[in-house]
Amino acid sequence: MIAYRYLDPRWALDFAEGKLRINSLDYFRRMEGPQGDALDSAVQNTIDQAIYEDARGDPILERMGIKISGDGPAFVQVGNTSMVAALPGAALCFCQIGFSAAFPGKTAVFEVSDMTSFAEIATNAASGRLGARFEIAKIEYASRVFDPRKGFGSPSAFHKSIAFASEAEVRIYWPDCTGDHVDIDAPELSSLIARVA
Repeated sequence: MIAYRYLDPRWALDFAEGKLRINSLDYFRRMEGPQGDALDSAVQNTIDQAIYEDARGDPILERMGIKISGDGPAFVQVGNTSMVAALPGAALCFCQIGFSAAFPGKTAVFEVSDMTSFAEIATNAASGRLGARFEIAKIEYASRVFDPRKGFGSPSAFHKSIAFASEAEVRIYWPDCTGDHVDIDAPELSSLIARVA
């Protein structure tokens, strides 16, 4: 798979030489500005209003921290309640298209000729800090607000809000990475990278 990396020109030479920073998903959730996404790799589960005539052992209420015990039916009314479920790990984000206006200020554009080889080299260069597993996939864009009465939504590293669809993102995801970021220095990545803008 071919993909494109958009960068601030200040970081172009480093990337071309195989020097890069891989950030945690939590970093992306804290990011401000047009690319900030508080629900990156997360879902918000919301109950506007629900009435439970017998709420004992209800898995949705238990996930919300509401536990019912005792004998007989337990009547519970829940309203305007939200929970966010978020994935751990780290990601490196790319774009499926070589020329996009979705990344203001990021005018240095690199084509990566083989995403799988790129991920393998970066994983090995991290000396275990990223973990051994990675996944590569295109992002699917849709609403990430779920009504748990219709099925509790699960987070995915490859789902984002439709508001970010112009990014046409593809990402490498390392589910076992626990740090806030990992810096990589892998000169062999340069053989997979070509600057196109």
